[in-house]
Amino acid sequence: MPTPSHGLAAHGISVRYLHRLFEAESTTVCQWIREQRLHECRRELVVRAAESVSLGQVARRWGFTGPARFSRAFRRSYGLSPTDWLDRERASRAAGDAPC
Repeated sequence: MPTPSHGLAAHGISVRYLHRLFEAESTTVCQWIREQRLHECRRELVVRAAESVSLGQVARRWGFTGPARFSRAFRRSYGLSPTDWLDRERASRAAGDAPC
């Protein structure tokens, strides 16, 4: 079974070097990956704002182990729970505003 280090080796990058690259950006590899996953969750929620969307399904699709963990990470990053953010998004769309 391939591991992340296999992928890095295929590109001539060691795990240590990858972490050093992220030090220069004042973040960690894990933080960056989490931010990307949250961004994709938020994007998917925007696309599906008009639908009845399951936050748990979106969270699992982007690698979160459950809705509670997703909700905590989302709140830390965006200042609102996913439900509150989605309610605002839906209200904004109903008022005719452009999506966030």
